[in-house]
Amino acid sequence: AHDMNGNAWEWTDAIYGTGTSKRAYRGGAFDSSMTSLGNAFRTGGSKTYESSDLGFRVAGPFVPAVIPEPATLTLLVLGGVAALRRKRK
Repeated sequence: AHDMNGNAWEWTDAIYGTGTSKRAYRGGAFDSSMTSLGNAFRTGGSKTYESSDLGFRVAGPFVPAVIPEPATLTLLVLGGVAALRRKRK
C-alpha cells in the first residue's frame, strides 16, 4: 500500500508529547493543508477523539506468493494428465 497519505489521519501507538496521555496520529487527510500531508508530520489527540477523517490501518505480515518454476509446473501438469489417463482405463 503505497501513497496512502492524504486519505485519512492514521492513529499510531506513540504518545504525543511528554507527560500527556494523547496519542499521535499522522499522514494528513483529504481536507488537510499541504504541510501536514506526510508521515513525518504528527499531531495528537485524546484516546477518545473521533473524526470522519481519522482512522487506523489494518496490516498483517507480508507473505510472498509462491510461484512454481516452469519445470515444476510442467511436471505437475504431466503428472495430472497421466493420472487422468490411468483413471479412465
